[in-house]
Amino acid sequence: FDKVIGNEETEIMLKLKKGYYLCKLEEYERAIEVFESIASQSFSEKKYAYFLIAQSNRKYAYKLGSIYFSKEYINKEKNQLWYDYFSNHSTQLLESLPLQEQEKYKSMFDFGNNEIYKLSSEVYLLAQKLIDDTGKNTVYFGESTFDKISRKIIEIERYAKENYLIDDSFKEHHDIIRNSITSLLIRYTSKNFKRVREGFFDGLSMPVSNETFSDLHFHFMVNYLKKDDITSIHQINSFTEIEFENIDHIDEYILRFIRPVTDDFFLSKYPRLLRAIGPKISILLILLRFIDIKESTLIILLNELFKKESFYFDISYIVLLIDKQKSIFNKVSLNVQKVLARKLCKFIDEDIYCLESGTKLNMNTRYGYPYYHLIDYIEEPSTLSEYGFRDKVESLFELVDQSCINRVLHLADKTDIELKQKINNRLIMLANEENVFELVLNMCTYEYDCSRLNKLFIDHLRVYIASERTRKLQENTSPKDVRYSKLLQATRYYLGGALQNISLTEFTGLNDQIDFMIDPEQFNYSLFQVEWIFSSSKHELESLANLNNVSKSIKQKIINSLMTNNYNSHDELRLYEILNKYFSR
Repeated sequence: FDKVIGNEETEIMLKLKKGYYLCKLEEYERAIEVFESIASQSFSEKKYAYFLIAQSNRKYAYKLGSIYFSKEYINKEKNQLWYDYFSNHSTQLLESLPLQEQEKYKSMFDFGNNEIYKLSSEVYLLAQKLIDDTGKNTVYFGESTFDKISRKIIEIERYAKENYLIDDSFKEHHDIIRNSITSLLIRYTSKNFKRVREGFFDGLSMPVSNETFSDLHFHFMVNYLKKDDITSIHQINSFTEIEFENIDHIDEYILRFIRPVTDDFFLSKYPRLLRAIGPKISILLILLRFIDIKESTLIILLNELFKKESFYFDISYIVLLIDKQKSIFNKVSLNVQKVLARKLCKFIDEDIYCLESGTKLNMNTRYGYPYYHLIDYIEEPSTLSEYGFRDKVESLFELVDQSCINRVLHLADKTDIELKQKINNRLIMLANEENVFELVLNMCTYEYDCSRLNKLFIDHLRVYIASERTRKLQENTSPKDVRYSKLLQATRYYLGGALQNISLTEFTGLNDQIDFMIDPEQFNYSLFQVEWIFSSSKHELESLANLNNVSKSIKQKIINSLMTNNYNSHDELRLYEILNKYFSR
């Protein structure tokens, strides 16, 4: 990019490439100047195809620039006048060409859009057919619909990029490829889909399609899918892996993909690139949860992404990616832990700075995930001590108030007994009737001694329940407004064994779910609803599984529910997981 853009070539094709690259870097005003120059040069040299492409690209570049950076346009009035004229007088521009050229290009958009429109129409119909065929065990001989779609979207992409057509940045182009690659993913991940392999029919030697993904498919997924696309497909067809041919090419692609954001000099010249590439980084991270890449690639990826404080992606995607590594190998590699420890300590420093300066660190929206949960993936103490972790946590604790104490408790879990005791004593001093509920639940989660607060905790619940009895429930809220939600939250901790020396038995009789959570052994299981355990924690499920009669009752309820209810694949998988892991005895 930098080489092409810095080149002062006069050859039209190279100038066209330069303008195209400037658009990809979101340097739209510079791109418009290049296309304006090409239009003038190509017309005088009678290269009318380039003239039309340049004029079309100039229009699209202005449209994109006005959408994203309208206030930054120096020559906005001039470009706006030209854009209005171009949009309304394309016929006059065409008539400025010689007659034989007018016949060749009947519309300003014939050169670029007709071919893409034709390909797009074909691939749209193929995508619909592929979705319809999914689950029908359709056998393809020769080129399958899956392969045809793959070929067509490559043709569309090549046509746009090799001719340097800026309209590939627009919604229509994006939607066609996005819908097509989505149809391929649905087909691939459908639990009803059975791959047709060669030799399916004895005695037939006709070629049978082997429907697999390549690094080109990966390119389309990263550049055209949205976060919700993958989430929706995963909810419909729960899957754990996406296989690609030549996985080494995926590793190479990832390193090439992030290269621009690792080059500070390049970014300083083209700062808008971060805005353009950020959402694609999020898609990349989501996809990598389902792809096995080299650890060396993962480390480079994490190192480079964590360097960019202003990036447009959520840290939650990185956490989920690391969580996958932990689930496969039952550990996180030491090298990855070192990367996480360094970044975690930088987050703590930023947190301390914000608290000292009176500004607010919004951990849930700015980073998309509470930063302190990175500690969950760091097992080796030396990786933390290297960055002064213990002292940072103590400094943070001295600054926070009770409303945000949970992050200190979570972090302090990896420090020494002396600091934890100091925190424990301070928390007890902070307790009052208003904050005791959250304080006790936070403390018991991290095994702090909150026994001195038990009476205050029970008194708080009594007052809360008295007010809940007469409270009018709000309608049409999300999540749904339910009575006694705070007590239900406490019963989860109670069932999981976290609330020590506290009895909640006086609160039975309010509703069936609360009765079940407080005393599962005495519960009437004809009233049990399987949905109650969908969101149960490991500790809650283990407590239920250790009660023999309770375990048998829940097991039968889950089996009956699976046989009689039509769950989506995500919920069905969750129930099978609970059944097999906790109630299979």
